[in-house]
Amino acid sequence: MSESDRKQRSQILTLSSVGLMFPVSITIGYYIGHTLDGWFHTGSKLMMAFVIFGVIGAFINLFQEVKRYNRADDSTPPDPSDGEKKTHESDK
Repeated sequence: MSESDRKQRSQILTLSSVGLMFPVSITIGYYIGHTLDGWFHTGSKLMMAFVIFGVIGAFINLFQEVKRYNRADDSTPPDPSDGEKKTHESDK
């Protein structure tokens, strides 16, 4: 297995973990808010606030992962075995 194949599989695995990020962060926010609601007797206000924080946190992490993926994809050198010349944006 070549280095580029390993790198591509690593990137795909990292991006696939984004799908787990949303339910995990929402669940953690729910349990934190639910526990705090029980301690402070605030109904479900804190639970809803922490669920929203979980969603916001998941979206922030999603954008960071996509940005990191795009940055890694832009920095890969062209593969000479492709047969066609790939130009980078800075070469134009």
